[in-house]
Amino acid sequence: MKKLIITVLMMGFLSQGAFGSNNELNRRLIKNLEQQVEALKERNQELKKSVLARLSARERAYVLRRALTGAEITINIASLDGVTVKITIASTANVRELKQHISELRDIHIANINLFKAGVEDKLANSSTISDLGTTVVFMLIRNIHEVEKQALEALYNSTNGADWVRKDGWNTDIPLSEWEGVTVDEEGRVVRLDLTGNQLSGPITAALGQLTALTKLDLRYNNLRGTIPAELGQLGALRGLYLDNNQLEGPIPVELGQLGALTYLYLYNNQLTGTIPRELMEFEKNIRPGNQLD
Repeated sequence: MKKLIITVLMMGFLSQGAFGSNNELNRRLIKNLEQQVEALKERNQELKKSVLARLSARERAYVLRRALTGAEITINIASLDGVTVKITIASTANVRELKQHISELRDIHIANINLFKAGVEDKLANSSTISDLGTTVVFMLIRNIHEVEKQALEALYNSTNGADWVRKDGWNTDIPLSEWEGVTVDEEGRVVRLDLTGNQLSGPITAALGQLTALTKLDLRYNNLRGTIPAELGQLGALRGLYLDNNQLEGPIPVELGQLGALTYLYLYNNQLTGTIPRELMEFEKNIRPGNQLD
């Protein structure tokens, strides 16, 4: 912009004869002014780099977010299979929308895509806004979430004597999970409901159920479940209903269940649970205390 303004001004001066008729002299003067402008630009860039170098990582991320807000951003997606793709997306979009673009571009099911920032162990949340990432480079880990969920269900079948279940159609076979008895999946093929109430499950609840991270309802009541409630159930962030009443579960109630922010229904009565009810779960006390040995 400065170059354009100076050039326009110089052209105005020339048209008025400000520098006389010596065209060569005029060209040299204009070139000299342009060089000075370029030098100022370079010094300005060096100053910016110097200032950024003194900022913390969090402050640099904030500056980048402010610079990107309201614009389109090109995100470089690097994956372990050696393929890197570039996706241009609105800064106001979220990570789930970015995953959708990746899914369409690389023909990968969206449920199998996990995205990470360099040096950060936790995967990016689907709700995170692109402009809040503080980076234009993310790393993709491709996993077969459907295989992970199938293995979790098979672990439950094996730990609770599945061969003796009353209803077990589809279990431990290669047919789609949507056709397994008591299993409901969403449009992405993720397991969202597991209802095996009154199905003669006998044995411990496997910790592998913590892998069913899209699960919204887990109903295992009126069975013969023994052992403790796995703390891994506290990983089911989408869970709204947990029904484990009328079994023979024992031991304390895992404090991790208090992390289930979406939990609306919790039934644990008529077991052999001991200890105290975690403070975060006291609103469900009437559905927990009866039939247990709780303090």
